[in-house]
Amino acid sequence: MFWLLNIVLLFAYRESFKLMARFLLRSVKGRENILIVGKENQKIRAEIRKLPHIQAYYHPYENDDDSGKIKSIVHDKSITQIYLVHNNWPDNRLMNFYDWCENVHVDLKFVPGIVQLCKGEVAIDSSLGVPVFHLRSVSLSGFNFYFKRIMDLIIAISILSFIWPMLLMVAILIKIDSPGSFLYRHKRMGYRGRIFDFFKFRTMVINADELLAKYREMSERKGPVFKMAKDPRITLIGRTLRRYSVDELLQLLNVLRGEMSLVGPRPQVLWEASAYDDWAKRRLRVLPGITGLWQVSGRASLSYEEMIELDIYYIESWSPGLDIKILFNTLPAIFSQEGAY
Repeated sequence: MFWLLNIVLLFAYRESFKLMARFLLRSVKGRENILIVGKENQKIRAEIRKLPHIQAYYHPYENDDDSGKIKSIVHDKSITQIYLVHNNWPDNRLMNFYDWCENVHVDLKFVPGIVQLCKGEVAIDSSLGVPVFHLRSVSLSGFNFYFKRIMDLIIAISILSFIWPMLLMVAILIKIDSPGSFLYRHKRMGYRGRIFDFFKFRTMVINADELLAKYREMSERKGPVFKMAKDPRITLIGRTLRRYSVDELLQLLNVLRGEMSLVGPRPQVLWEASAYDDWAKRRLRVLPGITGLWQVSGRASLSYEEMIELDIYYIESWSPGLDIKILFNTLPAIFSQEGAY
């Protein structure tokens, strides 16, 4: 218990320290001005908005003559850092610009296109005698995978020991509301493409799967997924259970069975997973989760592409702290009801 408490408190301390440091920087030093040069990148914009001590300016790089405009912005706005996003400058122009930045004491940083595409963890490899980028395998593998599995078991058993009376009450309400079993069992694709029985409280009529073909073309999300805000297959009690994600609690049984994790990409129905391209299939490299990064970032209000991007970012950036952060943000995301249907 001390070990678990130490992890939580250390995470809370670091987050509090960062918030305090940013507040003091803004109060004493003022906001730092940075310049983003290149194509529009919504992810970078979203991350910068979380940093109150940063004032960002944006300049879409259009042609080789833009370096003069960039230098003017640096002087006019007192820029201290420049980020080049997907630049295609010739090497000699880039080196000249780097020399200029060094002379005016401006940090020049890059967001390489290859990293944006591969999304791997980047290390500097000097084994050939020259520094090169090395894209390592995903973070959530090896020892980290088994460490996460042990933590899942401890937390799942603890939660079930407290909430089993509530689960029993929900099962009774479902039986009263509509005919059929309280349990919904469905085939899903999980870790390494393995198919397993996925458990939920039933929130739809008993023939919902047969009716799906009728409503599939009415999906409100693009891509190989089905989402419909006013799905006519949902029962009265089911709508409430889905709004607050109570129907998902039975997946703690899947966690105990080793088929799911507390945090991870959501398990997909088979027809959706069969439409995955090679990029989306990277989601299958880890155990699927009850909650995940895209659930706390907007749930069904996000596009299919944004969902895939967030899941893959989670897989390749995993840490115990990230899992704790997602778990802490899950309840606020549920009660906000944003994108919940």
